[in-house]
Amino acid sequence: MIYGFLDESSTLSGASHFFCVALLSTKEKQVSEARMILKSLRENLLRKRFRNISEAKFYHADERVRLFVVNKIAKSNFKAYILV
Repeated sequence: MIYGFLDESSTLSGASHFFCVALLSTKEKQVSEARMILKSLRENLLRKRFRNISEAKFYHADERVRLFVVNKIAKSNFKAYILV
């Protein structure tokens, strides 16, 4: 079975002219790897007040967090699809 992690990025207020959709797909056995990336991000990089949030905003993250996520995804066996 193949799993997908889907996210969209847009502003409906008209501040941006772009609407982006990203999809990371992976096989069932690698879903736990994706969860471990998020778990290690929460435990190691996020400040205590942000550890219990339900959704992390990549736009508001600092460069250290962004690089951590991008590098982990690049080293994994995920397929990425992006539509702008």
